[in-house]
Amino acid sequence: YDVPCATARQNGSGRTILSTSTLSNASLESEVVYTDVHEVISAMLSGPSCVLTGRKLVKRLLELARTEETAIIEIIMGGGMNALRKVMTGGLSMDEPIQEYSMETLQLLLPITDERIISVTFPEETLVETVTAIMMNFSESLAIQKNVFRILKNLSHRNHKYKAAIAKCGVIDICFAMMVKFSSETLNMNGYALLHELSAYM
Repeated sequence: YDVPCATARQNGSGRTILSTSTLSNASLESEVVYTDVHEVISAMLSGPSCVLTGRKLVKRLLELARTEETAIIEIIMGGGMNALRKVMTGGLSMDEPIQEYSMETLQLLLPITDERIISVTFPEETLVETVTAIMMNFSESLAIQKNVFRILKNLSHRNHKYKAAIAKCGVIDICFAMMVKFSSETLNMNGYALLHELSAYM
């Protein structure tokens, strides 16, 4: 079960403060302020103790990637891919908001992430398999599907290894199904681009 967490609030400077509480022999309460990339990644790698904390951390990482010019490089070089892998595959992997944030963050990072960093974080076909699992687990979320399509399209552009892995995971059929299901212009655009990349496997 989820370890109880209190709600978030903002302090006078506008920073988000997370008040968390865990119950063991006694009730302990602490306040943690996550202000920069290093703090967020360190907290994610140490393993959030509850869903609420996990959501706040991944959302904060996404906010940094969106709004600060140097943050994407900091995230990539500071272990952000490992931090995302932890929430994509660990005990919080079935939480929809967490995966929505993680997929959007990943699609922002991938275009400028060196293949060597990806291969160390997600050996061989693991990244494709992980993203495909999220795609299937959250088939009702258009936001997740849009970002998954972007991620798979980026990977398919990289090399034939990724194309073969994507085809092997059954993405072609899933892609068609999602495009029919949502009738989204953005989803269709990325879906057709992805299918074009995979045409040799159809």
